[in-house]
Amino acid sequence: MMQRGIETIDTLELLLWSRTFAKYTRPSNALTRFTVGCYQIGQYMSWNGTDSAHESIMAAVVHFMGTAEVLGISLENALPKKLDSLSMEKFSPVLVLRSQSLLQQQIIYSKVLKSMERSSRFKEEIAIQEFDRIICHLIGAVPVNKRKEAVFHATGIMTGRL
Repeated sequence: MMQRGIETIDTLELLLWSRTFAKYTRPSNALTRFTVGCYQIGQYMSWNGTDSAHESIMAAVVHFMGTAEVLGISLENALPKKLDSLSMEKFSPVLVLRSQSLLQQQIIYSKVLKSMERSSRFKEEIAIQEFDRIICHLIGAVPVNKRKEAVFHATGIMTGRL
């Protein structure tokens, strides 16, 4: 059982936390976990400019990391090592929607791959590229000096132990 949120800017530590969270919590399937991440982006857009918005965006990041974990995709070499190494950038709904759409296709294709003996349209390299793109963009939408706190609050809320 998860004890509480973590206070980190280390990407590998956050990946490990999200791996554990994905393993021991619901939702356990990739599509549902991905949908929760998308919901958190909607919450971010509703609360834009507030600390709650930052928490929502980091919760989306953790859910997308967990989605990759459920799919058996490693993001350790795709993402930057530190959350604060990404510069601040303006949130782009178009970029997010494009990545969401491509990731949703890959998640569906991965289910087909697992349920059929023939080849699938699932391309792990596309999934890795899009997870990297959306996760880095979402992290970049949070001010650098707020990222560690946003991770702590998002992960604390996710465990119910904030």
